[in-house]
Amino acid sequence: MAQSPLFGTRQTRTNREARRGGMNACGDPRPASTIMLEGEAMRVRSPQDLVGGIALILLSLLAFSQITDLKFGTASRMGPGYFPTVLAGLTGLMGVIIAGRSLFLDGPSLDRLHWRQALPILGAILAFGLAIRPLGLVIASGLLFAIAAFASPDTKWRELLVVSAALILFAVGLFVLALGLPFPLWPRF
Repeated sequence: MAQSPLFGTRQTRTNREARRGGMNACGDPRPASTIMLEGEAMRVRSPQDLVGGIALILLSLLAFSQITDLKFGTASRMGPGYFPTVLAGLTGLMGVIIAGRSLFLDGPSLDRLHWRQALPILGAILAFGLAIRPLGLVIASGLLFAIAAFASPDTKWRELLVVSAALILFAVGLFVLALGLPFPLWPRF
């Protein structure tokens, strides 16, 4: 068995060819990590970079779809849409560069996605976004740290409380006191 560029192990190409008569699952003799460009087959040499580049391109497209109603302005008089548009464009450009590199430079294959680590992190970000307005910055931040802690089996809860308290104080000091952003600190009843 050989390591798959996607998930886990796979059979070697010769074993698959013998079973399928030299064809992949789509009836094509090229390996699954091959991309067709202008009739020419190009092998993906770094699947991790390809997926990362595509993710950045999709993030850029999502950002562009959300900022269409903002005024762009000019370089001397920037509107509220100027910086998000530039940032989304640079993100998409980096995605194209990274995805393009995957066709020419060797790189790592995709590792198996570890859901036990990914889901608590995504859940913590989602919970923070939903809780910041009704519960305030202090409680939403505490909720963020508590949920994210489940991503690691080595979490030491006493240390988590100390670090969380320090980061919450830092966030309140920076965003509310120093920058004057209108975040509610506590729940509104």
